[in-house]
Amino acid sequence: MIDESFLLNENEEFGEQLLEDFTILQKLGTGAFSKVYKVLYQDQIYALKVVDKQLATGNNIVEKLNQEAYILNTLEHPNIVQYYKTIESKRKLYFLIEYIEGKSLQEYIDKSLNESQIRQILQQIIYAVAYIHKKGIIHRDLKPDNILVDKEWNVKIIDFGLSFQTINSTTHETCGTLIYMAPEALMKKEYFKSVDIWSLGIIQYMMFAICHPFWTDDTRETFLRKMKTPQQVCYPQNMSKAAISFFEKTAAWEPEARLTAEQALIHPWISGVNSQMPMSSKDIIQTFKCQNQFHQVLFCLSIIQKVSQKRDVIQTQQLRAHSQFQNNLHPLIVSSRNPSSQQKLKTESQQQQPPLSAHRTTLSRMQNNSSFLSFQDVFLSYKQQPREDVRLKQMKNKQQQFKLPPINTKSANNSPQNSKSTQMFTFSPYKKAQPIGELKKSQFKL
Repeated sequence: MIDESFLLNENEEFGEQLLEDFTILQKLGTGAFSKVYKVLYQDQIYALKVVDKQLATGNNIVEKLNQEAYILNTLEHPNIVQYYKTIESKRKLYFLIEYIEGKSLQEYIDKSLNESQIRQILQQIIYAVAYIHKKGIIHRDLKPDNILVDKEWNVKIIDFGLSFQTINSTTHETCGTLIYMAPEALMKKEYFKSVDIWSLGIIQYMMFAICHPFWTDDTRETFLRKMKTPQQVCYPQNMSKAAISFFEKTAAWEPEARLTAEQALIHPWISGVNSQMPMSSKDIIQTFKCQNQFHQVLFCLSIIQKVSQKRDVIQTQQLRAHSQFQNNLHPLIVSSRNPSSQQKLKTESQQQQPPLSAHRTTLSRMQNNSSFLSFQDVFLSYKQQPREDVRLKQMKNKQQQFKLPPINTKSANNSPQNSKSTQMFTFSPYKKAQPIGELKKSQFKL
């Protein structure tokens, strides 16, 4: 019976050739348009996936299968199923892949797992996801049914039919299993590798709680409407704080708030080391903003510190000047209150006054020590005499020459208004004096 189902709708000659190369041992499973068999090929056991082209006509299924074979051919990792070769006929496709003796992760979830087993399984899944992401490949359909676990707890990721290879570009194609799809993929937005990280978080929660964190028997429309906004999660009691932290860092609603696969490997809950918590892109941006604001605050504080230091210097200088002024003023105040000190200050001020005018000192020297006068002293004494004294001296000389009555110097120095009754003699040296005899004759004529 196995041979008949294996060769159904196949060319007889091609089918006979396949039966010569492959020995069908067991039928492993059946899908919508494919079947999987356990076969013996060249003395080794493999899994053979048979795809009917007539049933897989819609949604470019054949192209996707060829793409899966191409991607698997470029991958070589202990936690990813190994691809060997493809055989194609007019009606069918045959994919020869690694046979894995184990069960799907969904079967282990139904039986419940402890935290140590969950961590061991999830660590291997993250290793595989980090590897394919480094190759520029997004799985886009990570779920417990596509993860196989053997008896020794070794993990293998299978079914890369919806995988997408990219380097730096994004995609907006909606594909995958609804309850494991990231919110940006559900809302048909552009997405990148972070959609696989979201699926990791959902798988981790299901291994702890044996249920989906957001799906509660909702319809498709209700679930899509719900996932447009961040949702609250009720954590089970067997989920530690470190495990909750990992879930929040992987199943974050915003893509930039999720860890990368490499960062997820160094998370304390996965690595088992109490190291520093890895930072997502959102955390880095927030940290940069906080650091920028912190530097701005530090700059403002430094300016305030400089201004305060300058103010303190000015205040110190003012206090010193004020204290010095008070110190200088204190003896003056004390001396003003003491009469003896007042007399002493008066004597000191008189000593500090400048000497008398030069002409008076010179005249005194001429009177007392005429024999020791020099020509310069005589010249200075003459030069610095008042102009008024020189004029009086000239008038006295004229008086002696013409034998005039004596001059009243007091009336000459005073103003005419103050001495109207006193007769004044005015002499002009520029007018020619008349002889005395002529004056007498004129008096007789009158």
